[in-house]
Amino acid sequence: MPDQLKMRRLAYEDLPALSLPAGYRLRSYQSGDEAVWAEIINRAGQLGQQTPEKVRAGLTGQDRFHPEGLLFVTTEDGEPVATACAWLSAKDDWRAGQVHMVAVVPEHQGKRLSYWASIAVCQVFRSWGVPEIFLLSDEFRKAAVKVYINLGFRPIIRSKEHYDRWIHVFRSYGLEEQAALLREERERPGAW
Repeated sequence: MPDQLKMRRLAYEDLPALSLPAGYRLRSYQSGDEAVWAEIINRAGQLGQQTPEKVRAGLTGQDRFHPEGLLFVTTEDGEPVATACAWLSAKDDWRAGQVHMVAVVPEHQGKRLSYWASIAVCQVFRSWGVPEIFLLSDEFRKAAVKVYINLGFRPIIRSKEHYDRWIHVFRSYGLEEQAALLREERERPGAW
């Protein structure tokens, strides 16, 4: 399986304001939310199977975990239906942050909740003074990649193969101009 695609966002001035759809609210992590988070991830699919114990070991129990960075979109009655996490690269390393584990349960997909949850994570990073935000994703997560492109995240090209993969991604969304720019960049002398 190919390595994940990486994207980044360097500025906040054009970050959209948070405006969740009617009937939804935003909250951060509360003690005991490991089971809630695991259920969202498991129901969303494609992100691996989680248990509360795995969540504590791999997320909330890590020294780089900050409770205010683990966000949940809830219904008006408080049921968590989506999540995203502001994740630091290392403990107290404020140079770059990762938009991590964005997921929405199936019954609430199609309402742009991953878009709004990602904006909320970017706002957390802005409040922390983190200058660069990055994320990892895969081509087959087309809806997620489209959200990130629409939020102003740009590809990080780490190999010649990445040019071809990103050109394909942009073309699959009808973004021919971006695909053409990458083709030109790939063909420049000394690019690789």
